[in-house]
Amino acid sequence: MRRAKSEKADPYKITVKGISYSFTSEVWERTGTRGGDDSVEAVVYIDTARSVPIGYMGGQAFLYDDNGTLKTASSMEYNDSEVAGWTGYSPRIITPGRYYAQSDWI
Repeated sequence: MRRAKSEKADPYKITVKGISYSFTSEVWERTGTRGGDDSVEAVVYIDTARSVPIGYMGGQAFLYDDNGTLKTASSMEYNDSEVAGWTGYSPRIITPGRYYAQSDWI
């Protein structure tokens, strides 16, 4: 599958204990391959200027339809290695429609 279309929110920035974080929510539309269905998913990005220890960044991605109904969500997940950026994904759905993403993070 390839990333076909993306709708990205403006980043939310915060500094915690001297570490600056940038959080972004996004909806990815994926085009099916080999006869598979197209799908959509919510994505949460967390970036820092330097690597942080295990468990210092975590997020949960929510996918809503344009009526505000929650369609799917990931569980709360955390970085499991020392990294400067982390990405979390909701489960993919194949129901046609218009969607938006929202994320919670720690």
